[in-house]
Amino acid sequence: GALLLSVRNLHQLFKVDVASGAILWRLGVQGDFARTDGGVGAPFLRQHAAARIGEGRVILFDNGKEGVRESSGAVEIAFDEATMEYGVVWSWYADPPIFAKVWGDADRLDNGNTLMVFGRQHGQVSRLIEVTMDGEKVWELVTPPGWGWYRAERMAPLPPGSVVLD
Repeated sequence: GALLLSVRNLHQLFKVDVASGAILWRLGVQGDFARTDGGVGAPFLRQHAAARIGEGRVILFDNGKEGVRESSGAVEIAFDEATMEYGVVWSWYADPPIFAKVWGDADRLDNGNTLMVFGRQHGQVSRLIEVTMDGEKVWELVTPPGWGWYRAERMAPLPPGSVVLD
């Protein structure tokens, strides 16, 4: 009976009651939760693609923000609605940093890895990167300049003999 909304320009996630439209809580910059992981500063900025990945857990793409933190990556947050506390329990940022200030996606895959899209515009390359929970890069696809990506999904392999048509 609730929606998880990601409000990019406020750097917050909202839980909204569907029946009443009431905001039940806000998580992020100036939100309702206390951060307990020892981290300082915003846990994410200008985020995209927030998704629940279990009870009390969410994964999202942290775009970062121009002039504040020009680095993008994936962030997993554990939160407790009873105590109104949260912490970043996993994150991955490229080294050297990749800044995808407008587009991006992060999905936890069935195998436990995380698939991320670092979407870029205006003649820059976009990147599709899969990493393990230990932060090891499994593979990376770099597109030609000007090919902007926003989202990607892992698909099951096609059966042998399949033909893909335009």
